[in-house]
Amino acid sequence: MPKLNAKQAKSVDAAESSFEPLEDGVYHARLREVTVSENAGASGFHYWMWEFEIVEEPYLNRRLWTNTSLSPAAEFKLNEMFAAFGVTSKTDTDELCGQVIRLVVGSETQQQGAGKGKINNTIQRVTAADEEFEIPEAEQTTGAVKGADGEDLF
Repeated sequence: MPKLNAKQAKSVDAAESSFEPLEDGVYHARLREVTVSENAGASGFHYWMWEFEIVEEPYLNRRLWTNTSLSPAAEFKLNEMFAAFGVTSKTDTDELCGQVIRLVVGSETQQQGAGKGKINNTIQRVTAADEEFEIPEAEQTTGAVKGADGEDLF
């Protein structure tokens, strides 16, 4: 397992994030990835973790995440997600990667843990992309998402 040396650890502990949350609003975003949690949540059910990337200014390439529980009580959220993409719940999420939908983004104050008091973004709702929305030219690819090295991630 990797471990920082004492000097690096001290520097990391002192580092502050300059990453400000997005303003509350509605943003078009591309789905990058959906993964399944390794552990069940407090409800006893696993959940899916959805990673999105904003595809419009002023937050181009900023990432946001949301979880959807696999609990029967939370099925409406999974339904909302599939509906935003215009597909049925039988669709493999791998087929959705690279597609754009709209995220209704809000903010909340973290209530516990090391980040207590920190303002975080939340995806409050998802909807279909505006029909007239066009991804900025610099972002138009074949739907592939580029890594830091310029290689296609998917």
